[in-house]
Amino acid sequence: MSDDTPLARAREHLHSRMADARLAVHEIVSAITTGEDYVTVAGQLKAFKELAADFDRALKDRALYIIRDTGEFTVGDIRCYEGTKNTKSVPDNRASMRLALKITDGDADAIADLLCADAFKPGALRALAEEKGCAAEADALIEVKTQIDVASGKPKRGLQQVDTRYTTATKERA
Repeated sequence: MSDDTPLARAREHLHSRMADARLAVHEIVSAITTGEDYVTVAGQLKAFKELAADFDRALKDRALYIIRDTGEFTVGDIRCYEGTKNTKSVPDNRASMRLALKITDGDADAIADLLCADAFKPGALRALAEEKGCAAEADALIEVKTQIDVASGKPKRGLQQVDTRYTTATKERA
């Protein structure tokens, strides 16, 4: 392939822009000094991720076009072909549990072997266990992993006015 083809020019242009973006990342992150700066840049990053996802989809669509037109291809040690991806799920948990109880004769260990990771909803398990007086047992089973991250959402509403109908009087301590 000649270095003066439209594809070669487009690839060089993209490579140049990627190099510019890599250099800009440090400068941008270092320049963030306020929450407003962070929110602005996070919004721009979200748009950039959407653009990258669009690029990925368009590239795969083009590869499928080529594969369907000329057949699968191999470049170096990379083989490209039209494949399928199957995902399986069991959407009816109740019917699945009834079947599991039936085929295992209620053996809890055998049923546990049929479950995927995080098959139980921790909050629902804890609430039902608390209702039945077994909250401590549920707490022993529930694992909480805490990871520090920046979260975003709607601003907290400030307290505008205290509605005394919903407050209780407290006794003064001596």
